[in-house]
Amino acid sequence: MSENSILVDFKPNRIKYIFRKLIKFIEEYFSYNFVSTITIIINHNCTSEILSPMSSDLNEIIFNINSKIFPNENSKTIHSINNKNLSKENKWAPGGYFSLYN
Repeated sequence: MSENSILVDFKPNRIKYIFRKLIKFIEEYFSYNFVSTITIIINHNCTSEILSPMSSDLNEIIFNINSKIFPNENSKTIHSINNKNLSKENKWAPGGYFSLYN
């Protein structure tokens, strides 16, 4: 979730691509590990934050991702998100740099 995640070297941009792949991974993960739980933690602005708390509910995890990262998007999918939804007013907007130490 660093500032580089909004670059457009992947179509439509890195952050949308990453979260599409993350959602696909989560769906596949629960299809094979249906009794497991998972939490999503992101690193941005040199801090680590919990994006989705530990849960075994696929819909809850995907809802948390979509509502926090792309709050202005009404649909349940991430496929048609506009760049304007990634505004700096959003607490979860990409920013800063990645800190492996944190």
